[in-house]
Amino acid sequence: MRKLICSILSLFLVCQAIASNFDTTWAGTEWNTTWTDVSNSGACDTVNTFGYVTTDGNPTNCRKQTCTGRNDIASRHSEWAGTWESLGVTAGWTITTVQMLDIDTKLLTDTGCDSATMGPLELHNSADVLVATLWVGRTVTAAEGSFNAAGSQTAQSVGSLTASNSNIELWLNGSLDIANSVAQSCVTVFDNLDIRIVATYVEPDTNIFRRKVIRVGTRFNKWVLESVEDI
Repeated sequence: MRKLICSILSLFLVCQAIASNFDTTWAGTEWNTTWTDVSNSGACDTVNTFGYVTTDGNPTNCRKQTCTGRNDIASRHSEWAGTWESLGVTAGWTITTVQMLDIDTKLLTDTGCDSATMGPLELHNSADVLVATLWVGRTVTAAEGSFNAAGSQTAQSVGSLTASNSNIELWLNGSLDIANSVAQSCVTVFDNLDIRIVATYVEPDTNIFRRKVIRVGTRFNKWVLESVEDI
């Protein structure tokens, strides 16, 4: 009898776990209000930024990283901070994975730019500790005439950040290396970042049964489930 009841309960518990995707896109003016520019290391003689601009994106607004100077290497990141709920996840749901679906990148200006690394895109906790790498990024050494679409990346687990109200950070990194000559410049642009969050929800015990057991009786001295009925 105990085995029979446990089997029934397990079946219903599995059936009532709901999974859903929550997608977010950063493009246009969304880059301006939710991301901040943070310096990691290095310096540029004249300009060293990773900020919001209203031109040069795909098609318009974007985040742009610029290093201008001589013989400089600068690493920066644009940072988004909030909770999963800030990204549209329903309160009380449990996060299982997060995935980068796409991002557009381009090396816009190459005036003595030895190399430009765009990415990686990382998930951090509120203590700035790396939890997952959503995109490893790419490195280019010459200006590009069009944007490069990274495409869908592998979904990543979120460590201990499973609660919908977890404080999280997204880091979009970049590193620029300019030549040993005066007035050199390296500029990269990022646009149309798409993120997918997969979350699940299990209904409370009081609501978990879509069906109820009507009668468990005996037949020939054996316990049997005789009938069920939809609620």
